[in-house]
Amino acid sequence: MIRALRLLTVATRALRALRLVFGRRGLVYVGGTAAVLVLAGGALIAVLEPETVQGGFWAGVWWAG
Repeated sequence: MIRALRLLTVATRALRALRLVFGRRGLVYVGGTAAVLVLAGGALIAVLEPETVQGGFWAGVWWAG
């Protein structure tokens, strides 16, 4: 019984955290961060592996995504 109560408490805390992260502003921050990371990763791939990513920056973004 104590384990079930503990699991319910953890699940409730996790749902609160997810609501906070994926709330209206949180989702914008997560999406913006993901977009910046994909663009930066695409640029790095295009610069560091030009023979693998033939096509430049946008091909690098494709592979980074």
